[in-house]
Amino acid sequence: MSDKQVFLSYSLEDIEMARHVVRAIEARSWPISWERYDDPDAIATIALREALTASDCVVVLWSAHSVDSEVIREEASSAKNRGALVQASLDDAAVPMPFVLDKPTPLTDEWSVTTLVQQIARVLHGKASTLSREREERTPNAEARLEARVLEIAEQHADAGELDKAITAYERWVEGKADDMKAVRRLGDLYLASNREQDAAAHYERIAEHYTAVGFLVPAIETYKRMVELSPYNEAFSARLSALVEQKDLQTTNAQRAMSSVQFTLTAPPSVSAGETFSLDVWAHRENDRAEVSKRLDEGDKHDRGEVGPEPVTGPALTARVHVDGLDVDSSEVSLWWNRGLGTGTFQVATTTETVPGARTGVVGIYFLGLQIARIHFLVPIGDTTAPREIIPSRQERHTRALACFAPEDRDAVEARIRSFEKAAPGVDVFLDAIDMHSRQNGLAEFLDNISARDVLYLFWSEHAAASTDVEREWRYALRLRGIDFIDPVPLVSPEVAPPPPELATLHGGDWHAVPDVSERRPTPTSPGTV
Repeated sequence: MSDKQVFLSYSLEDIEMARHVVRAIEARSWPISWERYDDPDAIATIALREALTASDCVVVLWSAHSVDSEVIREEASSAKNRGALVQASLDDAAVPMPFVLDKPTPLTDEWSVTTLVQQIARVLHGKASTLSREREERTPNAEARLEARVLEIAEQHADAGELDKAITAYERWVEGKADDMKAVRRLGDLYLASNREQDAAAHYERIAEHYTAVGFLVPAIETYKRMVELSPYNEAFSARLSALVEQKDLQTTNAQRAMSSVQFTLTAPPSVSAGETFSLDVWAHRENDRAEVSKRLDEGDKHDRGEVGPEPVTGPALTARVHVDGLDVDSSEVSLWWNRGLGTGTFQVATTTETVPGARTGVVGIYFLGLQIARIHFLVPIGDTTAPREIIPSRQERHTRALACFAPEDRDAVEARIRSFEKAAPGVDVFLDAIDMHSRQNGLAEFLDNISARDVLYLFWSEHAAASTDVEREWRYALRLRGIDFIDPVPLVSPEVAPPPPELATLHGGDWHAVPDVSERRPTPTSPGTV
């Protein structure tokens, strides 16, 4: 059977003609995805989207039933944008722009179906050549191709239920590549599926100790918890788990406790006149210091004249980013300068004389070491006058559970970044093993459950991530199920090296430049008197 994939887009009212087209395509041994649903749930929607993305050719059947379908138009547009679209018309219904310009093939008899199949063949042939070049570019040498083939065969055995053969293949692999923790974990999973709990626990122990050796205690503890579940009477596992938990608790320093207790407050005019530019202040403080924010506002003129200079940094190095619907913000990111126990940063937000009166929604993202730790939602009422600044109502979302999405080639860099982050921000649990779910039987369901249970997805972006189908699948699932605000890009390289996906390009105000991996990042004032 060919490895070229076809996707059929049509209305359920045209199912009989769709079956006719499917039979003609299957006669050429091309795999085809043509399932449709009256009211697809989230899982079905994701499955359809995945099949569409993975296809080499998309065949759209236009009819009086399908021309008004937003879903079919989106599928046709997606295919057209990547040069994979083949179209046919089933009746005299007007095909929408711009698709009518490509002159869909009228399906009136067997000859027209044959013509359609020939068009599909031409698209598949072109896609095959392109994919072949891409595969050659991504495969550096014959040794790498051989290694990939070994693991592919092992997974084929696992998919066929031949666990003993899969285990044997992975055992041989791990013997030669003992530092391949992904393979060690997969071997442990295979042992567990074969009811070899002790062997599984032994391999999970290797993974846990690897995490411990590099100072990555959170996943080490989670792995030991799993081992204790597998071997509840193993005193060594239980003792090691207790020791790791105690070690992690000892790592919580005064600075870490300060990070856990920090609160955020916004000050801005409660109403703004169209055409005015106003200041939006982001404050970081201890829970009991909110009143100090109001007091500091009264001292604002003194700070502006430089009569009160900043003291040494007394809090965590935080940055903020802000977005207000329809309004311009002067800076993509500001640092929160610490002075006398409070941290603050200011954005200048501009309206125009054309700004329509009414409330504008805004959100502030708070970042530590380049990772978002909180979101603050607020409103900007546009009215007739601009009032003095005061504390404005806001709703804070503090992240406690995060999901990391990254390419396997970036694992070391990502683990180092998360290790520094979790040491200084102990209140955020970052799940790193999403990439290992793809090899599991219920991997998709596990990943979807994780999306639902997490507060934010850290998308570590690089040229490897841009080329990874697994990474694309993960962020598209997250975008579909949780929305764009759920995704926090963490660029590892410049956007010139790895341009952001068009669907996510507006995040971070369009600024996808890499944030340095610095665990002790501190702002340096450029002029005296800055608060």
